Amino acid sequence: MVTSGGPAIIQSVVFATRLDQSHAAILAEFLDRDPVVNLFALGAFEQWGVVGNPGAEWWGYLSPDGGLDAVVFAEGHRTGLGYSLVVPMGDPGGVTALAPSVTKRGGASWMVGEMAATGALSGALSEGDPALVRRQILMVLKDVRTGPSMEVRQAVLGDLPWVAEAARTVNEEDLGPGVIDLDGYSFLRTVEASIAAGVEWIGTGRSYRAKVGTLCRNGAQLGGIWVPPERRGRGLGQFGTRALCRHLLGSIPRVTLHLDAGNTRALRCYEAVGFEAVRDFQLWVR
Repeated sequence: MVTSGGPAIIQSVVFATRLDQSHAAILAEFLDRDPVVNLFALGAFEQWGVVGNPGAEWWGYLSPDGGLDAVVFAEGHRTGLGYSLVVPMGDPGGVTALAPSVTKRGGASWMVGEMAATGALSGALSEGDPALVRRQILMVLKDVRTGPSMEVRQAVLGDLPWVAEAARTVNEEDLGPGVIDLDGYSFLRTVEASIAAGVEWIGTGRSYRAKVGTLCRNGAQLGGIWVPPERRGRGLGQFGTRALCRHLLGSIPRVTLHLDAGNTRALRCYEAVGFEAVRDFQLWVR
């Protein structure tokens, strides 16, 4: 507190810093405040801690009381290219204060997070016009609604060509051609690694594909849900998602997914499974 013969003025100092192991407890407390919104980050923290993931960094907006008001998780750093993915969380003003740290490290290729936080960060970065900005809906499921389902299983390497084609097609359908810039060989190796990690799932007769992108004690996050065009309109997306979520909820408390806000058909499908819309997200691609 500072006085100068007049009314007392309380000075408040806030610090932006790269987090390290000494911040593990306050980072865990921050992420646990909203395990639905922060599920992806909670999965990364559970697997790698604060400093165990090569090429990944946590940046925090620290208040004088030692707590965190905002956090940015950034991974896949490459010299001269910046981060492959940045996830902003928390107070938009605090996220804005972390923008210089992201800019200094080369910026971001992809950003995704709550609408207000991601909008604040993207608006503060010196990135130029993005290639893509999409409003998404974050949905959460805790109990599967009764209804028809199909058998699902983890993909094996013999499924690689089909899963790779499914992954390529769903990316193009969701984002447009060329947004994911990988050559054919690199993309195939990426999908192969996902199969080896056990995160790719397919339905009966290769009629359904989904990827469990995050799986931790707080929940799972699905992505890349896809049904071949010639089999659409039969409820297969609903059947496969219902079966997969029922399996996952046997050991975790929730399943989440991000959905393009304009995809009303998919929205109805997921609502039929039991998902509920909880928050507006934003996807930003440079």
